[in-house]
Amino acid sequence: MKLKYTLAVGALALATASQAQSWIADTMKTDTSYLKDAYYNLNTGQVASVANNNWHIAFQTDGITQFGAPVPTVMVNHAGNGINGKLYDLGLDAATKWGQNLVADTVGKTAGSMELKNQPAYWEDAAFNQNPSGPTNFGWGEYDVNTHFINGNKVYLLVNSAGAFQIWLEQYQISADRNALKWIFHVGRIDGTDTITHTFAPAPTYNNKLFAYYNAATHQFIDREPVISDWHLLATKYVDTGYMPGLLLSTTGIVSNVNVELATQSNLPPNNATQAMATAATYLDTRNVIGGKYKALNGSNQWEVHPNLSYFIRIKKGVDSGDIWQVYFDYFPTATTNVNVKIGLQKRKIYDYTAPVSVTELNPFVQNVMLVPNPTVGGATNLLIDVKQDIKDARITIVDLGGRVVMNTTRSIKAGLQQMRLDVSSYRAGVYMVNISGAGFNTTQKMVIK
Repeated sequence: MKLKYTLAVGALALATASQAQSWIADTMKTDTSYLKDAYYNLNTGQVASVANNNWHIAFQTDGITQFGAPVPTVMVNHAGNGINGKLYDLGLDAATKWGQNLVADTVGKTAGSMELKNQPAYWEDAAFNQNPSGPTNFGWGEYDVNTHFINGNKVYLLVNSAGAFQIWLEQYQISADRNALKWIFHVGRIDGTDTITHTFAPAPTYNNKLFAYYNAATHQFIDREPVISDWHLLATKYVDTGYMPGLLLSTTGIVSNVNVELATQSNLPPNNATQAMATAATYLDTRNVIGGKYKALNGSNQWEVHPNLSYFIRIKKGVDSGDIWQVYFDYFPTATTNVNVKIGLQKRKIYDYTAPVSVTELNPFVQNVMLVPNPTVGGATNLLIDVKQDIKDARITIVDLGGRVVMNTTRSIKAGLQQMRLDVSSYRAGVYMVNISGAGFNTTQKMVIK
């Protein structure tokens, strides 16, 4: 009992210390006039900067599921105030009309109020999914309960900087087997020229990616997005209500991935926020919690960031699940036209979650296992293990997030509370998984190296 108590006290001390991590300054870089999207990982910083003007529509390929498969979401690129995409439902029967010259059929159907837009709160509430007619309808198509396919029969008009296109999303073949998922869709110029039919299978290229991006002019898919597990935030141009409730306008803002949820901490200097506030906050899974709200135009019509506004970001999936970061923004350029836009931010991990390890998860001989300190200090950490009897040839393996084994050794462990020093001074900063196994037990701990 004393050994368990000692270990518990050590864990409590570690948890308390984890809330006092220092602020880390960083930037999200979106290039001149916001022409690139910046994908950002809270642990490692910006992971990708990709052009946002070379695609027109995108198909959801992972991250959000329904009927055992990725949802049938198809969004439009609204970046640049519609230069890259405005979508309208022409109200035509696709089976008989698609591929013809439809220029005359667009008359009176392109008023501003008729435009279909991606909605700001959820990825799956996209432009092609607007105006569903019932619970099994997804806007562009209807779910067939017999085949489990979604079938569409609408002709859409897509207008962008490359011209005007007619699009028919004919079928999404749903399957629990990701390798069997398939889209059938048709694209052509509005005058009936340059038509093509695509049969698109997302796997394996787009496994673990939110979207596959498509250029209607070149008829090419563009693999431009990091895998879901590699990013948490995205600085981009999208449409949001912003400063005019009910009116969707082009917004230069920050949206979140499906692997995190956010809470707003307002009217408080960021440094005054506490771990208790972070763990008790009400979190939302809407993607636009940050949006463009971290900045505002001042009386001189210049951008300013809000000094007493920060965000708690809780990771929902992956090896960091349960960890909470606090982020606030401390810089945004006063103007963005012909300016290399860099968004300044400060971040700190305010809560480092370690899932409790119950004795029954190990075996009758092992009481508990943990790493102290974690994050590591001075290039080392201590593996604490409390066992009831001697264990021979316990294997200790350390693996990085890329799956590379950086340590693989065996140790004999004597009964009682034992401490083994692990030298990690030669490892790069990041997250690692430490696995300890032997004599019928197997447990894994997350280790963070600063």
